[in-house]
Amino acid sequence: ETTKAVYLTQGENIMLGAFAGIFKTYLLMPLATWKYCQQSGRALPKSIGEWYRGVLPNAAFMVPITIAQIWTNGVLEKIWSNNGERQLEKYEKVVVAVVAGALSALLYGPLDLVIIQQQKLKLGLIATLSHIKNEYGVMKFMRGLKACMVREAVYTGGYLGLAPVLSELLQQSGNPIFDGNPIVSAICGSIVAGVTASLVTHPVDTAKTNLQADVLGVQYLSTRQAMIELMEESGLKSLYKGGVARCTQVSAAVFTLSSLRTMAIEFKRENLGFFPGQRDKQPGGNSEGGGEVPLPNLITSRDEATARAA
Repeated sequence: ETTKAVYLTQGENIMLGAFAGIFKTYLLMPLATWKYCQQSGRALPKSIGEWYRGVLPNAAFMVPITIAQIWTNGVLEKIWSNNGERQLEKYEKVVVAVVAGALSALLYGPLDLVIIQQQKLKLGLIATLSHIKNEYGVMKFMRGLKACMVREAVYTGGYLGLAPVLSELLQQSGNPIFDGNPIVSAICGSIVAGVTASLVTHPVDTAKTNLQADVLGVQYLSTRQAMIELMEESGLKSLYKGGVARCTQVSAAVFTLSSLRTMAIEFKRENLGFFPGQRDKQPGGNSEGGGEVPLPNLITSRDEATARAA
């Protein structure tokens, strides 16, 4: 049996991450604004411009994060699959994506803290960085890192691992609703992955936000303490404030990012026709410069998937 597959190079993963970060930010900015309004108790915007307020810095913020997640996922896939010698099992794809997300928090955590402090202090970016470094010390940039690792591990595991796997399983289920309907399968898989990620991580994210706002630890010493005190003050609902908006936002983000990645892989498969085990060279030489195709970013044709399921 020959299963069609393609492998994205690290350069392609970086380009995909950059485009996906910009596209997702602009497409989903209204959902982000809705979530911010719910969490802060502000009224909803009344004009399109207000719904997209802050979209440029938000995009600049998300691009390096998305690149880090997709690129790290590619590196780990390469290692985990013995340099592309074997295809990853479904559970391995999820595990790799979870680890990639956790590692991306090393970048995301400090950036998140800076944004939160910038909003609190009402200072520019450079002034905020200087204030944190001079007043609190360099190590305070890592405050809330563990909570951020949990959040990003689950989120990235959702869009790079769980959503594509669920979509593939739905297409192979034999159900006429999903058979031959990759978009329907992708939407359903993304909703399940997005809602799961939101429900699991929202309390941690709420506690992390409060922890990073309190840089000196005057009120909160840890994420766990913040969660406990928030529950004691206002109950479980305080940890899920803005939860509906975030579930919608995360589900839409999972669908957007996983679909863009699948489209990129499918485009490469249809135009270049790579197969597993091949060591064909692309223009440019080796795998580090965009040559050998090393990564097992698998996309399986629907006909073959249906045949295997039968």
